[in-house]
Amino acid sequence: MNEKCLINMSIRHRHERFAHQNVKHVRDILKSHDISYVDDWENNVCEGCVYGKQHRVSHPVNAKTASEPLDLIHVDLGEMDIRSLGGAKYFLLFKDDFTHYKTVYFLKSKDEAISKLRLYVKLVENQFGRTIKMLRSDHRD
Repeated sequence: MNEKCLINMSIRHRHERFAHQNVKHVRDILKSHDISYVDDWENNVCEGCVYGKQHRVSHPVNAKTASEPLDLIHVDLGEMDIRSLGGAKYFLLFKDDFTHYKTVYFLKSKDEAISKLRLYVKLVENQFGRTIKMLRSDHRD
């Protein structure tokens, strides 16, 4: 792009080039640096700004919440960036929705998850004298 084109660039183009800054701010910057521009903004509506300021639909409220321990258990299998001193690469996290108590098991491989799940179920069901009603996961690997 040649210099003449840059000097006479419209305020709309400058607004876009300045990452959709407020037009008044763009004018102030250009004036402070003695840069000429074509002021073609009058009652202009920037479509990019309109889309950027739109609100997204919020997540639906989940009616299923726990009223007692073990009504709902959240489970997550995650991968760690660095292996632990014991050689674990993964973790299995259980969180009781009612008490917010968390239990973590560290795994060397993902195939250990089933045995740790069984261990956790035995542990908490014996501890509370009740059975787990629901396990919730994000269904990702």
